[in-house]
Amino acid sequence: MKISLLNKVIFLSITILFISCASTPVTEKTAEIIYSEVTTEEIDEIEEIDEVIEVKEPEIPQEVLDFYASLENTNIKIVEAPKYVTVGNTFKIPFKISVTDNQGNPLGNYPISVLVPSGKENNVVVSKVENLKTDENGKLSYMPAKTEFACKTVISFYPTPVNDDPELLEKALLTNKVSADYRVRSDLVRKGAVLFVWDFNEKNKAINNSYELLSEIRSYGIPMVGNAPVNDSSYIGKPVTTLYQENYEIIEDMYGYLIIGTIKFVKPVEPAEDGNGYVCSLIADIKTVNMKNGQEVFSGTYTNETTGSNWNNAVSTCKKQLSAKIAEDLIYGL
Repeated sequence: MKISLLNKVIFLSITILFISCASTPVTEKTAEIIYSEVTTEEIDEIEEIDEVIEVKEPEIPQEVLDFYASLENTNIKIVEAPKYVTVGNTFKIPFKISVTDNQGNPLGNYPISVLVPSGKENNVVVSKVENLKTDENGKLSYMPAKTEFACKTVISFYPTPVNDDPELLEKALLTNKVSADYRVRSDLVRKGAVLFVWDFNEKNKAINNSYELLSEIRSYGIPMVGNAPVNDSSYIGKPVTTLYQENYEIIEDMYGYLIIGTIKFVKPVEPAEDGNGYVCSLIADIKTVNMKNGQEVFSGTYTNETTGSNWNNAVSTCKKQLSAKIAEDLIYGL
């Protein structure tokens, strides 16, 4: 039976290992038989295989080594950042950063990449990269383009990698990235809203419109917010189109949005397991309709659990926290 060259090499290697550990007549005899079948040409080929297998570590380009060294001697700081803006406007002031070395000396003409929000895909913010450089004083001032969508995220600055190697980008982001809040409020701020959001009691019965959510939205400085003119509990569960049409007949698009939903107890309030206070768990289902065209533009389900010193404290705190989550998403998510 003919044995392939590779099998011979493997078999000889294993056989030699066995001989070195425990020399036995059978193993030695087998080795002699196999070795006798290896021709001179095959021996030369084996030596060539050994040369191919010997792989040297690739040399790291000098520019990459210099980049890694620069990361250890670079400090980026946010000097100034705007608070927020309403969608459709530009920020009132630019984002400003400074870049220095470890001794505090400014790094002029230093390459900086800016990761700035550029759009939304399936309600998820996506960003783009812009490559800039500091001035002679190690300063960089960046003004984003006019805002086109609401969001609450961050804008980031980091040293520009010397090439497209993902490892360099990862290193730069992990060691030298700085970020600032990037907040754009929705046009709910300008257009206002009416609410059809009902609180339920522990027995799953609707009791009243949610004052907590109304209050949280107003806390953003939005005066045009109130309960929907059609707000009878008998409308709970009816199609969104019905609620929209009924309210539109009264107020048309005087308000920008109709917010529809319920806030219910997940389970009755109960004593905490450790005996300290009471636990309240709530869940809210929220939908938002554009009053101009009747289109549903936002939906979400929210949960919150809070422990309070007594029943009233647990419930009121839980409602406030849950309403704060909803209001924030409405302000920055529509």
